[in-house]
Amino acid sequence: MIRFVLVAAGLCLGASVVLAQSEDPITMRQDLMKANGRAAKTATAMVRGQAPFELAQAQEVLQTYVNTADKFGALFPETSKTGHETTAAPKIWEDKAGFEAAVAKFGADARKGLADTKDLETFKVAFAAVGRNCSSCHETFRIKKN
Repeated sequence: MIRFVLVAAGLCLGASVVLAQSEDPITMRQDLMKANGRAAKTATAMVRGQAPFELAQAQEVLQTYVNTADKFGALFPETSKTGHETTAAPKIWEDKAGFEAAVAKFGADARKGLADTKDLETFKVAFAAVGRNCSSCHETFRIKKN
């Protein structure tokens, strides 16, 4: 019986640690950015002709960006300015309205791209628009690593 209680307690503790980590806003936003990076890699290969264009895959790329935009803005509470090797710039909290507007534009362009993408040419236009948002936001609201 004691062994069962210890095993159960260990499982609960482990689950609590995993849950706490998954609820950490810095980790969550880093995970979203990693997903965006994977999506960008897929998109870039299609746009450059290094991989065949597949409409479903292009839509998945854009849906990844929509998902990020829907979640991202809420992941910057005051308590998440530091830690976990974050590259979030102080400008996010200094210009919250500007940051929220940048995230909203990213989401709007991703949604428009998702609706407009029918073939490689329309995907190129959509991906370029979303990419400009990424560059602009990273330039303003991200600390550059050496």
